[in-house]
Amino acid sequence: MRRVDAGLCSPGSHVSEREHVVCDIGPSHADPDRALLQAERDLLWADNEDDIQVAAERLVRRLGGRLVTATDPAAHHALPIDLRFAAGPPLLPVAPPASAALARLEHDLPLFVEDARRAVTLIGQRGRLKEDAAADPLTGLANRRILNRALARVRAEDSVVVLDLDFFKTINDAQGHSGGDQVLAAFGRLLTDQVRAADLAARYGGEEFVVVQRSPAEPSALCHRLRREWARRTSVPVTFSAGWAVVGVGESGAAALARADQALYTAKATGRDRAVGAEEEAPQP
Repeated sequence: MRRVDAGLCSPGSHVSEREHVVCDIGPSHADPDRALLQAERDLLWADNEDDIQVAAERLVRRLGGRLVTATDPAAHHALPIDLRFAAGPPLLPVAPPASAALARLEHDLPLFVEDARRAVTLIGQRGRLKEDAAADPLTGLANRRILNRALARVRAEDSVVVLDLDFFKTINDAQGHSGGDQVLAAFGRLLTDQVRAADLAARYGGEEFVVVQRSPAEPSALCHRLRREWARRTSVPVTFSAGWAVVGVGESGAAALARADQALYTAKATGRDRAVGAEEEAPQP
């Protein structure tokens, strides 16, 4: 959203059709209908609650009023309409008693507030949809799409760890898929609790998970900590195997993932319930 002089909003002005422009016209130049229309347009372009807050404050000014906090001495003359849509104390509109500005505020603000609150709700829903689209619904971890983004941004000395639950099919066979889902959800909580905030834990697919660790990272220490904590938490006799690779200079995340996956294969082939680094010759018991 770009704010421009009123002159740029006049006929013949050169403003890109693809650019949303807010014409900040004062109350002496704006009729109420035009002011309300512009405020409604601002709501359509709002990306967050702060944008809605700005639209509300601008509308009050255009209608000839101003905003005060509830503790301001002028608040006892204010309209009982809270125009604070972002965080902070309530904001109330005021205008001189028996003035045309007060009449405009009383007439136009209730409609705007109703639409603004609806816009706040929609923005919140969009945010939740984005969050849902980024998360695996069962484990709450990042999904494969977000993992691929993280892998595309790795740097040298970062690490990629691949983890896979051992003999997971036996869990599904013995307890059904609901029992297997409970194990996967519990492992997701383990990763959420144990992985650093700067790192990314994701569900790669099925019973396989990936952690992207930012440098400095100690993938072997992470695997050891996860194995110890998983043994303490779970009541189901299921272990996991892991493989990791430290990203080399000029190496892509996809290449490091492939090496970590090969190390995981080695861990599986040499007895499971262990972790292997791509740079190691023997598995870590």
